[in-house]
Amino acid sequence: LIEMDHAVCWEFNKQNFKKNKPRQIIQQDNLESIVKILPEAEELKAINREKEDPEIVEAWGPVEQFVDVVGNTVPDLKRRMASWVFMNEFDNYVEEMMKEIKHLDTVVGEMLAKGNRLVDILHIILTVGNMMNEGTSYGAAAGFTLEDLKTICLCRTADGNSSLLSFVINKILDEGQASLLSWWDDVASIGEVQIPTSGVSQGVVHLGQGLRTIKRTIDEKKRSSVKRDDGLVDGMLDTLMRFSEEKYPVLAFLEEKFNNVKDQMDLVAARYGEATGFDEVAFFSNISEFWKHFNKTVAEEVKARNKREKEKEKEKEKEKETATFNFDPRPPAKVAVKKPPPKKHSKPLPE
Repeated sequence: LIEMDHAVCWEFNKQNFKKNKPRQIIQQDNLESIVKILPEAEELKAINREKEDPEIVEAWGPVEQFVDVVGNTVPDLKRRMASWVFMNEFDNYVEEMMKEIKHLDTVVGEMLAKGNRLVDILHIILTVGNMMNEGTSYGAAAGFTLEDLKTICLCRTADGNSSLLSFVINKILDEGQASLLSWWDDVASIGEVQIPTSGVSQGVVHLGQGLRTIKRTIDEKKRSSVKRDDGLVDGMLDTLMRFSEEKYPVLAFLEEKFNNVKDQMDLVAARYGEATGFDEVAFFSNISEFWKHFNKTVAEEVKARNKREKEKEKEKEKEKETATFNFDPRPPAKVAVKKPPPKKHSKPLPE
């Protein structure tokens, strides 16, 4: 705790700390557990009052000894432990944030791509919707929100035998644009979004706050450097300075990457008619759910079309069989053709 050595476990007795060979590397979960059991100010005051009576001190158990030795020997105990925990988690935190930033970068790249077939599908749905609503207050709409996709999936004809999605899909197939039906391939990364930009932002802010706390601690240590009487060298200042110098550039790089993705996400909002700062989780969830309904309807319609095609083929086969059955191989009978009577020439008139 004093020398800020992460790889060393410490033992203590009533007199002093004893540095032993490392028996176990203290893991992050254990560090956080240690922070939770650190003595509070009131506990330390109570222990110091008891120290005035040697008989009470002699009866102390491990808990009282821990509070006394740790609380009275290690300066800035809680700050040291908090710094230790933060330094230990920093690299893992950065790795997780970079992973999410890279994935979000892939997502916005797909959503903004020129060949994105989702945009074509949305345009077709808008066109069909305007055709259906022509002459009403809902006609000639400039667009719709992706939240409306839920309603579109449930929109059916009065007899319940067909749906708006069925009509759209058949229109696409009739026009020979079957490739549009695989639009999910263009935006499939949205199905793996775990943390939206707001969540990544919180992580970046957390790292920035931690580094600024360490910077304030460094400044305070420089102003109040005290030499210890027990021979231990307080390595806190040097440790924090090295960590700060190494990690501030890492934070700056992370912030730059995050800001780029955030700007791109704002462009996604503009392209799909959402407000800046929109709920990304709900946005991507709406698209994912729409794809499930869309893909299911495609399968149903393709199956129905194939069935109709087979029925047509059967009808053609039946017509051929009927024509073959009625065929008479004999040559047609000769039909007597009456010759026209010879023309009678009138006699010439006498001169």
